[in-house]
Amino acid sequence: MFKLLLTGQSKAPTCWDKSAFRLFQRQVFSGLLTGDILYYAVRMTMAIAKKPLLDNQILTLESIGLIGFAYYASYAAGKIINGFLSDYLYIGRFITLSLFVGGILECSLASIHSSTAWIVVFACIGWCQSVGSAPCCVILFQWFPSSQLGTAYSVWGGIRQCGEGLSWTITTFLVSYYGMASGFVFSGIAAMASGLAVLLLLKDRPQTYGFPDPQTLFNEPQQKYETLSPKDTFNQQLRLLKSPMLWLLGFACAFMYITRYGMSSWALLFLQERGYSLAEAGITMTVYSTAGFFGALASGIISDKWFASNRHTPSLLFGLMNLFAFTLLIILPSNALVERFVFLLIGFSMGGLLIFLAGLYACDMLPKKSAGAVKGILGLFAYMATAFQELASSKLIYTTQTTTLHYHFDHVLYFWFIASALSLLMTYCVVFAAPANTEKPLSSL
Repeated sequence: MFKLLLTGQSKAPTCWDKSAFRLFQRQVFSGLLTGDILYYAVRMTMAIAKKPLLDNQILTLESIGLIGFAYYASYAAGKIINGFLSDYLYIGRFITLSLFVGGILECSLASIHSSTAWIVVFACIGWCQSVGSAPCCVILFQWFPSSQLGTAYSVWGGIRQCGEGLSWTITTFLVSYYGMASGFVFSGIAAMASGLAVLLLLKDRPQTYGFPDPQTLFNEPQQKYETLSPKDTFNQQLRLLKSPMLWLLGFACAFMYITRYGMSSWALLFLQERGYSLAEAGITMTVYSTAGFFGALASGIISDKWFASNRHTPSLLFGLMNLFAFTLLIILPSNALVERFVFLLIGFSMGGLLIFLAGLYACDMLPKKSAGAVKGILGLFAYMATAFQELASSKLIYTTQTTTLHYHFDHVLYFWFIASALSLLMTYCVVFAAPANTEKPLSSL
């Protein structure tokens, strides 16, 4: 079975028809968008179900923290392992397998009541979910030349925000009116359906169909996509670990993910504690995710068109916006209109940062043949930080008991603010660590 997952043999380039290549590009891109939007719809269900799980005493705040830690620790481990593996695999089949298995596990949560079982199942779901990002990044770099990459990457990166928005809207409705179990069943079925679409749409590498690499086909020789042996690919992956730029981006990404999943995991509960119903909180989170889509879309277009595909300055601008938005969230009084504006600002800035820090910046500056390994390393940083965030946030959110139990977010908001500031600092320092021979030297700034 493992052989079915391996990429095919490269053929001598015999097809130089750009129209045929673009048709394949469109199919690949459609498959990526379909798969990724449902990956994120599945991922948000636990955040939506938190308050019903707490109110019905199925889980405690501490056990939810442990479930989040197990999920994201497994996700982090899977991210780097699957990232390295994806440089050798037929991406479409790999993603399809993970969506089917993850969907079955998600459906099983509708009938589980043991906290230990929740932890185990969520750890397995985390591994399946980790297959999404790095392999999708690899196939983008396989099929798109540098001049198209920023825009394609930003649209792909933004579509996950649509997946979140879809989940906030549909799953909150289902949980509100049909109970918690309906949310998990819907997410699981949606994941399996998207797995079938991915299998039909995603292609193997261009070279397996007789196309040249996209850099050559579109006359863009900045960094030729070489066909390397598995041994040479592995050696190139190991050399990445010596790159100071990758380490700085890894820490920048890690701190950004603390704020990102602080919002995604806990903001719905935060809003409910401020008097929102589940449906109203879901609408506000849809605003957050929709803004994230437009932030992601804008990030690639802005960096390609206004900054000549240089990612550093726009990364700093989005980081400053994110820090400003968290400052507003802390200092401004509770008000529905103000909170939705602040959530919009956080979502927009987070969407852009997700594109730059979680892959495009590093993948664009380092060898493209190792794009999967780059994404895997960044993913390890990001999701180990996210796992830590789940434990830390669950401890920093404290409770008081009157007639009902209330959850207080004063301390955790400062935790997220500090993480945003540290991410901005790490991003600024990247300019001093960029290799001198990069195709778009950061020192030019």
